[in-house]
Parts: sequence; C-alpha cells; structure tokens
Amino acid sequence: MTVVAIDASYTIPIVTDIVVIAPDQTTGVLFTADQLSASYYMAAHAYASAAGAPFDNTTTTGIIIYEDATPLTPQMPVLPAFNDTPTAHKFSSNLTGLVNGLHWTPVPLEIDEQMFVTVGLSLVACEGTTNATCAGPFQQRLGANMNNASFQFPTKLSMLQAFFNNVDGIYTTDFQNQPPLVFGG
Repeated sequence: MTVVAIDASYTIPIVTDIVVIAPDQTTGVLFTADQLSASYYMAAHAYASAAGAPFDNTTTTGIIIYEDATPLTPQMPVLPAFNDTPTAHKFSSNLTGLVNGLHWTPVPLEIDEQMFVTVGLSLVACEGTTNATCAGPFQQRLGANMNNASFQFPTKLSMLQAFFNNVDGIYTTDFQNQPPLVFGG
C-alpha cells in the first residue's frame, strides 16, 4: 500500500503495510495487487493507547482474491497489538506534506502566538440522552475536551459552516492561551 493523502492533503508517498487512521479522518491509499496469485486477508482493528478505557476490540476483515487464484482459506495476518504506540507513532511521524502540492502551505518561520493547550479525556454526565453508551448506574460516558472545554454538538450551524459563510455568533476567536485549571505533572 502507498499512502498518498491524509484528509484531502497530498503527502510524500509512503509505502507501508500498516495504516493508522483516526476517527473522522480520510486517508488516500493506493493498493498494489502484486503478490502471488492467492487469497489474502485485509484486516483492521482499533488502536487504543488509554490504559483501562473501554473500546471495541473486535477485528474486521475483508478477503482479496486474485482472479486466477486457487480457492484456499487465507491466513490471518499478524496485527500490531491494540496499544502498539511505537508502530502508530512510526506511521504518523513519517507523514509529510507534499511540498508544492495543491493545498501545501509553508510553515511560518516566526512565532507570533504562544499557547498552552491541553487535550483530555474524562467521564462526563449523560444529560438528556438515551445513548446505550450511557447505560448503567453512574450515567456517564467518555468525553474529550480542550483546555477543559468539552465538545458540544452544534444547535444551528457547525463552526466550519459559520466560518465559510461569515456567520457571527457561532464561535469566537478568543480561544484561551492557557487552560483554566492547572494540571499536575
């Protein structure tokens, strides 16, 4: 496989047998069918680095069958462990934007803003939801936050729609430079 784009931005092509994809991310991958004529599994499972956090640990598979292959049951590939951070890091750290590609923008060389941003995952109350992930005596679910501000579903327009259509009142441009609470370390 050759990765050629991430989220509609071209990358310097990476030849790999493992692709790491985040939720809501798109990845452009060219698949080259150049193996011996046979049947092969293509398999995927979650990468979960948070110790003790529940996640779907099932594996999904598809079978690639070459046109002239003898019908044999393919062997299951050896997948990385669910928490194999070095493999995930190796993939992600090798992604590089395609210089002079369609949407390439040079990295600014002067810093004009400094921010301390925290990204967290915590238990939040399930207020007014019938979601199955909130079943149980504590009525809580995992929720992500940035600088202690949790995601909230839009009630009118998404931030992206508001930005492109110049709609006021959906978001502000004064994101705090530091989290409101000090985190221990």
